[in-house]
Amino acid sequence: SVAFLPADPDRVVLTTAAETAKPVCVWTPSLGAAEAVEGAGIPSAFEAAHWAPHGAASVVSLSAHPKLPLVLTAGADGRWVVSDLDASGGPAAAFAHMAAPGAPAALSVARFHVDGIMLGSARNDSGVVTLWDVRQSKPALTVDVGCAGIASMDFSENGYHMAAGSTDGGIILADLRGKSEPKRIEAGGVAGTAVTSVTFDRAGRYLAGCASAVRVVAVKKWLDLGDVQGPGEGAAGAAFGPDAAFTVSACDKFVRWH
Repeated sequence: SVAFLPADPDRVVLTTAAETAKPVCVWTPSLGAAEAVEGAGIPSAFEAAHWAPHGAASVVSLSAHPKLPLVLTAGADGRWVVSDLDASGGPAAAFAHMAAPGAPAALSVARFHVDGIMLGSARNDSGVVTLWDVRQSKPALTVDVGCAGIASMDFSENGYHMAAGSTDGGIILADLRGKSEPKRIEAGGVAGTAVTSVTFDRAGRYLAGCASAVRVVAVKKWLDLGDVQGPGEGAAGAAFGPDAAFTVSACDKFVRWH
C-alpha cells in the first residue's frame, strides 16, 4: 500500500515486504533537496523512517488521516494502530491501538473516516464493520453488511456511505445513517473472487470494485455500469481521475486507463 498524506503531500507512506522487520516506511523530502525531478515539482531526495507498528505481526492495510500527520495500520495481530509521524519519539510512538471486539483475529482492513474522528476496521471472517472513536479508542457503531467477510473498505466524500468489498465477490454499499439496508452488486470476473479494493470517486457518485475485473457502480441509482477491465487481468486496485472521467487500474504488471 502507498498513500500521500493530505496534511503534508510531500510525504509518502508505504508498506514494504511483509517479511521485513520494520514494514512501514515514511519518505520525507531531504533538507536542501530543492531540485525537482524533470521539472515536476517532485523533491529530488528523500529520507526514510521505518517502524513496526504491529511488532512481529505483518501489516495488512494502511490509511492516511485526512487532516493530520497520522497513519492508520491494520495488522495480522488483530489490532489497528494510529502512528503520529510528528511524535518526538518518531512514528513508532503510537497514540492509539486497539484489538477488534471478540476473539483475537487478524484484521483485513482499517480506514480513516473522512471526518478524521472515526475509523473503520473489519476482518475477512466477519461481515461486521466496527466504527471507532479515534480519540477515545472506543467502538462507536457496528454495521453488519451481510456477507461472510470483508476484504476492503472506503468511505464516501460526504461521510454518509461506506463501501465494503466482500471476500465472496460482492460490492456492498451501507448507509451509516441507517436510512436503508445495505445494497449489493456482484463484482465482475470470476464469481466468488474477493473484492480486494473498493474506491469512491471524489464526488461520491461512482464506486469501483476490484476482484478479477474492475466493476463500476453509479451510487445514487445503485446501477451496475459494467466492467471497465475484463476478467483474468488480475485487478489489484483502481482509482478515478478528475470528475470520474476515467479510471486507472493496476493489473498484473500493467497500469491501465479506461
